[in-house]
Amino acid sequence: MKQIFFRIIFLIFWLPVFGSIPAHSASLKLLDSKLNEVVAYFSSLTDNTYILEFETQKTFSISRENLNGNEEIHSLLVELVEGAGGTVSKLADRSYKISSKTITAPMKPEEPKPKRLLKRVMLNDKISFSGLKTLIKSDEGLQELQVIEESLDSKSVLLLGDNVNLVFLKDLLTQLPYQPP
Repeated sequence: MKQIFFRIIFLIFWLPVFGSIPAHSASLKLLDSKLNEVVAYFSSLTDNTYILEFETQKTFSISRENLNGNEEIHSLLVELVEGAGGTVSKLADRSYKISSKTITAPMKPEEPKPKRLLKRVMLNDKISFSGLKTLIKSDEGLQELQVIEESLDSKSVLLLGDNVNLVFLKDLLTQLPYQPP
């Protein structure tokens, strides 16, 4: 009867004390551990499954006391992995994948396409129509220019292209000597 009485007293007074202790607390000590060893250790502490698809030469040394609960232990692992250049992503309940961070290069802004202009260029008896077409085909920078119209009356051509190439062609033509018909 005395034993039953002591058991009841024990349950009444000590059960609340034991019930207030966290369900899962751990002490953590690692010294120069590789990532795969760290992940295995954390897996045993949290009962989580970690798929390791990340490698690092970094070693881990850490000492922590009174880690309470799986969430705090798991968040410590996430912090360690991210510090080493990796990332932890959740696959399912209690299942995680450790991989390298994907680095995205900043997108380059698209270079604006040069405006296409329509411009009349006077030949002034410096080059013939066929000579101009040959010049346009032979120079890589001028190949984008298109001859739209040839005017015999004004001895000019109507060209379509970007302003840089049109100005370049006009400069070339001004350097040519006059050719009498």
